[in-house]
Amino acid sequence: MSAWEDGLMEGSNKPFDKSQNPVENITAYAWSDVWDWGMTSRTYSLANAGYKVVMTHATHLYFDHPYEPDPEERGYYWATRFTDTKKTFSYNAADVYQNIKERLTGEAIAPQERCPNTQRCPVLTAPENIRGQQLPEIH
Repeated sequence: MSAWEDGLMEGSNKPFDKSQNPVENITAYAWSDVWDWGMTSRTYSLANAGYKVVMTHATHLYFDHPYEPDPEERGYYWATRFTDTKKTFSYNAADVYQNIKERLTGEAIAPQERCPNTQRCPVLTAPENIRGQQLPEIH
């Protein structure tokens, strides 16, 4: 079974207890990584809770946003001011918190503002649950 992350959350950032679901294999599509909304932690919270997670983050991987941050550029501004080629290909799937660079308004976010604590940014303890991350590390 697959679902958008919203349908697997109890409250805003706490995943439903997966053991209470009769379906064993559940995949979450994690899209909500807009820093201003306070839900960036959902990707790792779901993976840590045992859900398989496909990262579909709106700020870098949705193409209904303008290509440039220009009011004349066509597109929607619901998750980010723009999504260009550089932004998409610079997406860091290994550490989603490194993708936090700006607010919805386009204002820059300083690195020290990103993750002030593990409550706002939990550590990924179950990387095997992030789909596409199964390759061994190269040392």
